[in-house]
Amino acid sequence: MHSKQLIWRDRPGEFFTDALPLGNGRLGAMVYGGVEDELLELNIDTLWSGVPRVFTVPQAREALPAIRKALMR
Repeated sequence: MHSKQLIWRDRPGEFFTDALPLGNGRLGAMVYGGVEDELLELNIDTLWSGVPRVFTVPQAREALPAIRKALMR
């Protein structure tokens, strides 16, 4: 037996918070649910960062105490 899941809206979303998120954490979309005109906002993890790469900075840990101290001022 298959389970059916249905999300029903009586009108399309107007704001980002009204849209339904779809995705897997790497590739995503916000679906507003229009019938005559659909709006999809797409995002992919490489869209803002260029090509996939490692962003780890080993020296960052050394700066953490100074950052915490500055935030607590």
